[in-house]
Amino acid sequence: MYMSNKERKEKIDALHKQRVQQVEKQQASLLAERPLVDRTHFGTKAAAAQAFEQRLQEQQKRREEILNRPKFAQEESKAQRQKRAQVAHRKRVKIFDGWNLWREPEVAEAEQRRRIARRLRRQLRVRLYKIRKNRALLIPYLLILVVFGTGWMVDTMNQLGRQLKERPIVFMQWEEQHPIMGDVVRWIYQERSNEKSKWHNMESFVKKLKTVEP
Repeated sequence: MYMSNKERKEKIDALHKQRVQQVEKQQASLLAERPLVDRTHFGTKAAAAQAFEQRLQEQQKRREEILNRPKFAQEESKAQRQKRAQVAHRKRVKIFDGWNLWREPEVAEAEQRRRIARRLRRQLRVRLYKIRKNRALLIPYLLILVVFGTGWMVDTMNQLGRQLKERPIVFMQWEEQHPIMGDVVRWIYQERSNEKSKWHNMESFVKKLKTVEP
């Protein structure tokens, strides 16, 4: 005999309600058989409530099995199958949302994360301290290098300046090999513009001396 989906659900709901009423009657009779002291006892009530909850879960499981039997599934139309698939999908989504993957970590897990973070920060501080310490050790050597380099440069420039004033021919010979430094020395010791012609004449004289064969 073929039953429509509505009739099948109504029949199952009626059987379910009938079974729930039977369970409630059994619970009431169980409590009625006990004396007043036992009926008010917390343990008896908790046991009865637990048994009642377990029976309800079993009845709900049985109801779902009846609804999802292959016989009924074969008689379903395309629209009914789509509707049942949508309901099953919503149920799975609800279960997935109930897992709450973005929840706060447990106490032990949170404590472990804090320990790891503290260890990483401590390692980073040690590494930065070593880098700064090594750089600080280089500062005296750099200062010594700067002092000696500055002294050597000043002494060299003074020698070139004296050579420019006292022995210009020798300076010009050196300047041919180091033109940039020669311009720097002339700029430092403030060569006058009106003396440039004299230097040019001196340069031509030096060139003539070089062309003269010994």
